Amino acid sequence: MSTARKVPKIKPRHAIALTGFDGTPKVFRDRCNKVLGGDKTPEKPYQHRDYTPAEIRLIRLYLLSLAGAVAYPGMPPVINVRMSKGGVGKTTLATNLAVCLAHLGYRCLFIDGDPQSSATDVFGVDWTTQKITHISEVMSRVGKGPSGIQNAIIPIYPDGMLDLVAADITMENENWLLNAMSREYAFQRLLDAETEFFSQYDVIIIDSAPGASFLTTSFMMASKKLLSVVTPEPKPVAALDVLASSIAEINYNFPNRAIGPLGTHVVVNRFDQTKKPHVELLSTIASKCQGMLSDVIVRQHVGFLKENKDDPEHCGPLFENDLGAPGSRDVLDLARELVKVFDIRLAGHQAEAVLGMRIAA
Repeated sequence: MSTARKVPKIKPRHAIALTGFDGTPKVFRDRCNKVLGGDKTPEKPYQHRDYTPAEIRLIRLYLLSLAGAVAYPGMPPVINVRMSKGGVGKTTLATNLAVCLAHLGYRCLFIDGDPQSSATDVFGVDWTTQKITHISEVMSRVGKGPSGIQNAIIPIYPDGMLDLVAADITMENENWLLNAMSREYAFQRLLDAETEFFSQYDVIIIDSAPGASFLTTSFMMASKKLLSVVTPEPKPVAALDVLASSIAEINYNFPNRAIGPLGTHVVVNRFDQTKKPHVELLSTIASKCQGMLSDVIVRQHVGFLKENKDDPEHCGPLFENDLGAPGSRDVLDLARELVKVFDIRLAGHQAEAVLGMRIAA
């Protein structure tokens, strides 16, 4: 299946920042061409060029001395982006994080777990005209035959750098989950049944619906930690207590989960330091979320509001279209933090614990 949109091109200055290379553009260019192929002669020196996410992956593996290394099979971490209230920019942040991690060289699977299908729209997939297979349908097949997860994949970037499992409004129908045995473990059963498939990715991102449902509970049960998005406004801040109650209920009723107690990592989104209520509520959030609050605050940025969902070739998150924007820089800082918090590994190698390091030339 062809990709949904054009492959993003990463400018050399951004490629240097994404790979963590600490050297001149010329040395970077020379090293990259050794990895990516190409001849250099006095008559034909290496030219300036742009890079793709797949090429950034190869370059990073080379710079980390992991080129040619074989990744061990294993389930990638799940980043379940979740909040009990809508309107906090959850989907915007989730889609931007997905493309950012792909730009950093990680193979990312994005699961749209919200029947409103906002993330599906951002990635340029129109479920009203394009036949899709959503995650709930795949989950319902486990134990009855092949799950068909492979057929649900819509490639957003080539080479498996960013794949999408789209959503549509029919996900609202949860009758099959209502009657399923141990329905809380439905998504975990899919992960267990298709470990070989999921292990080709470095990270799985789920955009969960804001309301409580059997499906969102199933996603939570398969997560070690949630990524909870909150804006510095009274209702979202109050909704943190609702989410905390849901987490406590899971941990109370399922004390022996194989992956341990469910935790959360809270990130403040759409922060405007010029608004006094935002500054005041930031202190309230910090008090509520001690030990769980991200060091990164994602600021309000007009670029997030201009994401085009109507043109499949030009739609997409801010990070894809403007890597230099202040909002994109916040997303990059958050992605680098999440690599450590969720233990995201490049091709399965723990060398990624040192993502923030500068790689010597």
